[in-house]
Amino acid sequence: MRPLWTGGAPPEGGPWAHSANAEGEWHDLRDHLESVAKIARGFAEPFGAGALAEVVGWWHDVGKFQHEFQEMLREVQAGRPKRRVDHSATGAVHARSVARLLGRGHPGAVEPLVFERLMAFVIAAHHAGLADSLPALDSRLDERSAAYQAVRDDPRAAASLGLPRGLPELPSRLTDPGATDTEQRLRCEFLIRMLLSAVVDADRLDTESFREAGLPKGTIRSSSLRGAYSPIPELCIAVDRDIDTKVASLNWAEMTSLEACVNSYRQEVLLACRNAAEMDAGAFTLDVATGGGKTLASLSFALRHATKHGKGRVIVVIPFTSIIDQTARAYREALGELAFNVLEHHSALDLGLDDEGQDPSRVRARLATENWDAPIIVTTGVQFFESLFARSASRCRKLHNIANSVVVLDEAQTLPPELLHPTVWAINEMVEGYKVSVVVSTATQPALERPFPEVQNLRPIVNASVKRPPERVRVEIVGQEATACEDLARELAALPQALCITHLRNDARELTLAVDRVTGDEDTIHLSAAMCAAHRDEVIHEIKRRLTLGQPCRVISTQLVEAGVDLDFPVVYRALGGVDAMVQAAGRANREGRLGERGGVLHIYAPPTKPPSGLPRIGAGVAEAMLKAAALDGHHPDLLSPEMARDFFHRYYASIGDMDRGIRALREEFQFGGVEKRYRFVGDAGDTVIVPFAGDVVTAVTEARSDPIRSGALRRLQRFTVSVYPHQLRRLAGAGALEPLFQTSDPQAVGPYLLRRNALYSQRFGLSAASLEQFAPDEAII
Repeated sequence: MRPLWTGGAPPEGGPWAHSANAEGEWHDLRDHLESVAKIARGFAEPFGAGALAEVVGWWHDVGKFQHEFQEMLREVQAGRPKRRVDHSATGAVHARSVARLLGRGHPGAVEPLVFERLMAFVIAAHHAGLADSLPALDSRLDERSAAYQAVRDDPRAAASLGLPRGLPELPSRLTDPGATDTEQRLRCEFLIRMLLSAVVDADRLDTESFREAGLPKGTIRSSSLRGAYSPIPELCIAVDRDIDTKVASLNWAEMTSLEACVNSYRQEVLLACRNAAEMDAGAFTLDVATGGGKTLASLSFALRHATKHGKGRVIVVIPFTSIIDQTARAYREALGELAFNVLEHHSALDLGLDDEGQDPSRVRARLATENWDAPIIVTTGVQFFESLFARSASRCRKLHNIANSVVVLDEAQTLPPELLHPTVWAINEMVEGYKVSVVVSTATQPALERPFPEVQNLRPIVNASVKRPPERVRVEIVGQEATACEDLARELAALPQALCITHLRNDARELTLAVDRVTGDEDTIHLSAAMCAAHRDEVIHEIKRRLTLGQPCRVISTQLVEAGVDLDFPVVYRALGGVDAMVQAAGRANREGRLGERGGVLHIYAPPTKPPSGLPRIGAGVAEAMLKAAALDGHHPDLLSPEMARDFFHRYYASIGDMDRGIRALREEFQFGGVEKRYRFVGDAGDTVIVPFAGDVVTAVTEARSDPIRSGALRRLQRFTVSVYPHQLRRLAGAGALEPLFQTSDPQAVGPYLLRRNALYSQRFGLSAASLEQFAPDEAII
């Protein structure tokens, strides 16, 4: 290995994009610009912006030609602290100037201002993120600045700063003469993020390939450090083979008539999914009864559809962080030896920071953030949709990989109704302009249909000819009086197998302890999002074991079991909530039909506590009003009927009122900062704590700190994280119970954090910030 250059003296040549890597090589700036331009063009081709991305890639780092930046590289190589030199603004100024020059008299309905905004916003944002507004961008870009003048007059920069023959071709979405001015502005605002994604990912990948010593020149991370992925058709064959093997192994002779009906329904759903995969790309609905096998059936559709239409990947969007790992595990089991093609990604360990002025260690950690280059992605609604409206370069980085994909929106009814207008607009835009096929999957349609903001041109995957199985559950609704915790505990203690779903974590904990007092033991099982994924997996495995063997099994859980968790209890209790939530709870009773028609029981009880404030409380209030009205009319409502769900959603959405939060107006004015602040999913706990659930956490933390890119440790640590609310984080931090995963001098840097007091994580209840006073300080885990 050649020695590093020392003393701040780079080799002859230059100018340079980056100082020496571990092999002693300096990164030639012209090579970097050429490589980024080429990669960015390929990333943006699926949405018709390849030529535009190539020009932006060429100009994104022209500010590095300035003497001050080159001097800074020498200082860093000499061991001095890195200082911030704004190179992004220089390229943005040049792009804006060129757009104004060449845009005069440009044919078509598009004004030169569109090119200005597309190129200037993106180049200025490729490190620091999108400017908060047009005035904010203008204040940063000064054509009279010394930096721009120096670069413009530098003969070495001439090749990179040269004018193109004309303005690059724009996507057809921006040249549609039938679109209104407002629609064009919204499309342009959306395209800016997609274009930023293509350029940022190209920039980071080329930089990473240079930094990783020993990689061949031009090699990028997706094909080197992560290993080559399998083609979609190969994954499709593997999944279908696994599904067909499971179907062939069914023992129909030992099934009850209802069990046979349920399994026949699942096979019809699967067949419908496979047949529908041949349909033209676009938007689809997957309306399947709870327990209809849509997890693997929808994957079969998505992979077949992707194969048919040459889609690059399948992205499955899950409503809750707590069930991502379960869905991903089901996919990996189906894929067998090809399981490495599945990537699960959520906000738990997404650093979400950009590298302008960051500590080198922080930058390296951020570079490990996933860019969604795997063929199967499992992510959350928070991660997927908030990224579509983000201003951060790192959060936008993955967006170009959504283009030309199949996106499955699982449990679409859980999307925040106060954000439905921008959310549905984005879904429609991805379908129309970015070659995305979208599957709106839910057991409680309609959620994204008229009269609400609607996904356009929806086509059913499973049509009405596929007959649903008879209802497996009867619903018993307790009176309006609240059921005391001790009374509910006695009812549950008298049942050998029962599931109770509460609406608060604290309720689940208190009810579990109350059942303990009645039974005199601690055999009742507790489940909540205060437990890390690895912990929940162990508990769910134990629940299934007990249920299979017919052993006593009483479980107290929060709502995390209501989607994606295949549990089959004879009796389920559910705190009064929205109709959609109660229908999901019913899906945990007599799921397989072994108890015969309506053999399972769903008890709806009124808890002594109120649901969480905001949407859960509104949904519960709407459902309660509907049940009271039905009681006054003297009839018993069919809680599980499609009519009940339809009526609920009409009332629920009407009670929300505003479904936009003023986001549309901000988007029209390119106020990216305001859009990001307002487009936030309700109830997202934004801080992450890594807990000491298993011994290999310590090893993964050590590896993540030493080499977050190669080790894959950040991905492994996702299974040992718990999301906490800000007030809980402050309480833990104030007690000295937390330590940042990555040490940094950056005052704005946030988690993830390590839990340093082991006793704060219970092997039964998970993380409890409220119980700090019960524990004395103990040893740190690191």
